[in-house]
Amino acid sequence: MKYFSLILFSLLTFTVWGVNVPSAVKTAFTKSFPQVKNVSWELEDSTLYEAEFKQNGKEFSVVYDKDGIWLETAEEIKFEEAPAALKAYKDSLYTVWHIQDLEIIESPMAPKHYELEIEKEQNECILVFDMNGAFINVRRAD
Repeated sequence: MKYFSLILFSLLTFTVWGVNVPSAVKTAFTKSFPQVKNVSWELEDSTLYEAEFKQNGKEFSVVYDKDGIWLETAEEIKFEEAPAALKAYKDSLYTVWHIQDLEIIESPMAPKHYELEIEKEQNECILVFDMNGAFINVRRAD
C-alpha cells in the first residue's frame, strides 16, 4: 500500500491539468529542487514544461525542454527589493505605468537579470535591467 501511495503521489505531483510531464523533466526538476514537494506544471507549447512552486516564501517558475534541459528560472521579488537604479528608472520614465511583475531571471542563454513587467491601459511591456539595476532594453510583453 505504501508503494502504491508513493506512485499515486508522484503522479499527482507531476501531472496537472492533463499535462504528462516526461520523466527526463521530472528528474531534472527533482535534482535541482529536491526539497520542493508541491509543484504545478504547465505545458508552454508542445515541447516546453514550466514548473511553478514556492520556496522560502518566494514564488518561482522553471522552464525545461522535453528532454529535461533547463532553459530558465524566474524568481518573483517585490519592487522594494530591487536596486535603487531600477526603481529610479521606472519611477522617472514610467510614472503612470502599473507594475505587474518583477522577476530575477537566470538562464544559460543570457546573464542573470531583472525583468519588470509594467502596463498602462492596454499596453504592456517588459523592462530589462542588469543585476545592478542599469537599464538594458524594453520589449513588448507576450
